[in-house]
Amino acid sequence: MRQTSKEAFSFAKHSGKIKTTKIKIIEALKGSGGATRQMLSKETNKQINCITQPVKELLKAGVLIELPPKKCKITSYKAHYLLFNDFPKIHASGTKIDPFGQGEFF
Repeated sequence: MRQTSKEAFSFAKHSGKIKTTKIKIIEALKGSGGATRQMLSKETNKQINCITQPVKELLKAGVLIELPPKKCKITSYKAHYLLFNDFPKIHASGTKIDPFGQGEFF
């Protein structure tokens, strides 16, 4: 993970801009090979219905990436794996960024 991503996450976490469930989801995905929503539910000790909306919001913000479905290690059904995105489209403050060099950075 890039240092700028770590710094932005740390700032957002400590400033209260990211709610606790979102923090748990991001921390569970950082450095992992990905996880399904069910796997995140188990990892964060949150029920699946408490995971779905924060994941949706993190996907919309570009913080997470959703992969094509494959077999979930918990349910054995096909499910979308999620990954932490090192190049989010939006900074934690809400500022849109261009990860390829032309926009605003942290």
